[in-house]
Amino acid sequence: MKKFVLLGSAGVLGTLARYLLQGAFYRTLGGTFPYGTLVVNVLGCFLLGLFNGLFTDRFLIDPAWRSFFTIGFCGAFTTFSTFTFETYQLASGKNVEAAALNLFLSLFLGFLFLWFGIVLSRVF
Repeated sequence: MKKFVLLGSAGVLGTLARYLLQGAFYRTLGGTFPYGTLVVNVLGCFLLGLFNGLFTDRFLIDPAWRSFFTIGFCGAFTTFSTFTFETYQLASGKNVEAAALNLFLSLFLGFLFLWFGIVLSRVF
């Protein structure tokens, strides 16, 4: 039961964090390119790498709390399904270049920042 309460709580926090951060980017930069989703996905990849590295290699914590950060928070925070839908919208709207750019940046930067999070976790 503890794990489900922690996952649900983390999911709420991740969802709210995503909503606020995405909204800030869309208000600041407009909606012609999905910058908010890109930033959330890249940051989410970094956080998942950092949390996973910290909680499996450096600081062994209760698995329920590890799930709180990785599955609960990061799972609700990252928006891969939204990324896919927005890329589809760009491509179907005949903006294939922007769709390709979104695919490339999200995947490349996501992988790079995941790796960076893992490397940084080894410093602590």
